[in-house]
Order: sequence, then structure tokens, then C-alpha cells
Amino acid sequence: MAHSAFTQQIAKEELIFLTPEWEGEDGRPYASDAILQRMKQVTPKEAWAVLKEDDF
Repeated sequence: MAHSAFTQQIAKEELIFLTPEWEGEDGRPYASDAILQRMKQVTPKEAWAVLKEDDF
């Protein structure tokens, strides 16, 4: 199945503002390589289905 993908980039200052509890060196939340590889297989429809089930 082919996926169309796009990326969104924000300024480092905005990323740090949005993730104030992160204590890493570059302001971005850490995700392991294994998680990133698994997430490459998830479609937007699948991701939204999971998010809609959560009451966040």
C-alpha cells in the first residue's frame, strides 16, 4: 500500500515551548529508533482511529 507523507517543521524555540518537560539537549521528545520504524508503517487513518478512542 502506498502512503502519501508530508513533514511539518517548526522552529526550535516553538518546539521547546511546546515540550517544556523535556530535559534533553535539543528540545524534542525522544523516540527510540524501533518506535520510529514501527510508526512508519502506520497510516494516518490508523493513527486517528487510536487517537479518537482516547479521551485526552
